[in-house]
Amino acid sequence: MKRSSSILKSFDRRYDGSKPNPDDWSDLLEEDDDFKEEFQNIYNDKSIPEADDFTPEVLDDTYLNMELALPRDDEGPEFAKVTKRLRDANGIPIGTANDNPILDTRVYEVEYMDGHKASLAANAIAENMFAQVDDEGNRFVMLESIVDHRTDGNEIKEDDAFIMSHNGGRRRKQTTRGWEILLQWKDGSYTWETMKDVKESYPVQLAEYVHQRKVSEKPAFAWWVPHVLKKRNRIISKVKSNA
Repeated sequence: MKRSSSILKSFDRRYDGSKPNPDDWSDLLEEDDDFKEEFQNIYNDKSIPEADDFTPEVLDDTYLNMELALPRDDEGPEFAKVTKRLRDANGIPIGTANDNPILDTRVYEVEYMDGHKASLAANAIAENMFAQVDDEGNRFVMLESIVDHRTDGNEIKEDDAFIMSHNGGRRRKQTTRGWEILLQWKDGSYTWETMKDVKESYPVQLAEYVHQRKVSEKPAFAWWVPHVLKKRNRIISKVKSNA
């Protein structure tokens, strides 16, 4: 049988172990700059780790660096971040990935807002992730309660709460300027939000909070809170009458 080199009219380009010998490729390396660049990228790229340095399932890990509400010590969920995949004493990643979250046995380390760290199974992370992340990967959380309120000094004062008309009538200025509301979310986090945004998203909850705190007569609330509470009461009455 003829040697492949005679058939292809080319000399053998031998390999030293598992890597090519650059001397056998010298003609192409000298004549073809594109080939030389590709050759160096493939065989001499120091940035490519050895296969033993990772496991294939970690390359496209959905959960790493995910921030969401996660269970803690059999209590309610708290805001946490998935920091790393846990390994056994031999350095081998614990568990096996699976497209079915129920069968995914991987274990991760999660870190809560106060620095506390704990191990958590992938299926528990997946359950909470699906409840808090939409189809486009955007995280969302639900309101737990309205906790507090404050002003920044620019709120409307009572002396300037009305607009006078030419015929002597007056009506309240419809503004929420200068007010901020502290919200507690289902993931355990707290954020200060402008009152205009809270009023738009959670009008009934805000109206009930304002009424309970006895600040509904403040200019920022007086022009809209009574209407929201009346509408809420009408809805409740209809529900009860149809029950």
